[in-house]
Amino acid sequence: SMNPTVSSVTPGLSILSYRTELFKAGLLSLTVTSPVAKGEGMLSSLLFSVLRRGCVRYPTLDALNRRLDYLYGTDLSLRNFSRGDRLLSGIALDLLDPSYLPTGEEGLLREALEVVRELLFFPLLDGEGNLLSRYVESEKQQLCDRIRARRSNPAAYAVHRCRELLFSEDPTGALYTVTEEEVMAVTPAALTAFYHRYLSSMHLQAFYVGPREGEEILSVLEEIFGDLVKTPRATLPPTAFVRAKERPQVVRETLPVTQGHLVMAWTTATTVNDPLFFACKVFNEMLGGTPVSRLFLEVRERRSLCYSCYSSYEAYKGVLLVVCGLENEADEEARRAILSELDALCRGEFTDAEIAAAKQSLANVYRQTEDNPATIENFYLSRASADASISVEECARRTAAVTREEILQVAERLRLSVDYFLEGTLGG
Repeated sequence: SMNPTVSSVTPGLSILSYRTELFKAGLLSLTVTSPVAKGEGMLSSLLFSVLRRGCVRYPTLDALNRRLDYLYGTDLSLRNFSRGDRLLSGIALDLLDPSYLPTGEEGLLREALEVVRELLFFPLLDGEGNLLSRYVESEKQQLCDRIRARRSNPAAYAVHRCRELLFSEDPTGALYTVTEEEVMAVTPAALTAFYHRYLSSMHLQAFYVGPREGEEILSVLEEIFGDLVKTPRATLPPTAFVRAKERPQVVRETLPVTQGHLVMAWTTATTVNDPLFFACKVFNEMLGGTPVSRLFLEVRERRSLCYSCYSSYEAYKGVLLVVCGLENEADEEARRAILSELDALCRGEFTDAEIAAAKQSLANVYRQTEDNPATIENFYLSRASADASISVEECARRTAAVTREEILQVAERLRLSVDYFLEGTLGG
């Protein structure tokens, strides 16, 4: 295994390529990275789903799918996610490796990219030059359905609400507060204006996993997109970790569900570029990242205070979350138990065996990262968006080298910022 090679050709295109002969399918994604700004996440999500509906050459989903089927079942999926203060939007292609195809099919990649070009740059427009209102309205409806559906998964809803509170003063807060009203207010004309703004500053970051050389892929990209994308890659300011609140914000809400959900958020002041990043990952594993972690063994197994209890570390904004599903009446006791396990770790009351188990768990995660093209791409693309180019091996090595002292330094940075409880009003 290896680090991707970075090469950049035209001002408008750059590529990360990861050469491997391990997979029958290659992956090629094209991503546009922009700063997270109010409403932009919702607009780019809406825009890409409208573009995916049809273009001049493939005016319907049916026509588009027929074309993709003809290209040996090439899969085309949309991307829209954030990493820290960056929004990553784009299209990913899963393509069969030409060596598995009948001879003369070297052109598969080019033909699949031609489809992407049509979708991105030649959408269907109405007489006024706007994106088709029937596609825009239908995608707005879908997005509203997804916003409404949030409440039907109480655990995910509680995490969403906790993040919304935590990020209320942060630029990324905009990602959590999109309402159905805001979505419904977007007109075809407004989305079209956003589309033109988007195109005018578009830099395509390609990521390729497969057997071919990056240079070879780049020359195909240049041939297809070279005349359409001209913007050099923008230098975005580094992602800021979310700031701690003056004092923990305590919020109680109710939903007509049976189970309660407690979500607590600590700021760590430690993001993916910080020297203590790896120690923070180890700390999270020890606290609640594995089946042998403190929260799992003590709070869930030994004391049976909840149905589930785990922690997660969001490295791009420096957040440690503890999520606990429980009966409403166990709320206080579970909270005390969680805080007591956290305090014990912060006081250094943990064994070398616990450190070793946490490191082993992370080593397994790194090993599995290289098991499929999508996880490889996610790992390197996420890091590229934060200007943190580091290989999977280097991550594994630095994790293994984490010391007890570093774990205690991480503990000193933790500040409880949100304590959110979603009470189920339906009773057990």
